[in-house]
Amino acid sequence: MSCVAGRFAAAIGANCTDCPRGYVRAGDDDNATRCMACDAGTHQNETGRAACFPCTPGLAKGSEGAPLCDTCAAGKFSGSSRA
Repeated sequence: MSCVAGRFAAAIGANCTDCPRGYVRAGDDDNATRCMACDAGTHQNETGRAACFPCTPGLAKGSEGAPLCDTCAAGKFSGSSRA
């Protein structure tokens, strides 16, 4: 099964569907049966996407697969785009 970037097929012969929020599948990924979670410090808040985006300074994402970056906790700071 061949799916375009941002889409996957859960099983051989299944229709391609969008990767969920917080997950992506690059166009050069030969494994079309899964999407990959965005790494900590990155996010993707839309479905069917091929890439994750870094959190902006002042925001952070501590867990893989979360669709949005959060405001840093009180007393914490993120000056990096890879928080």
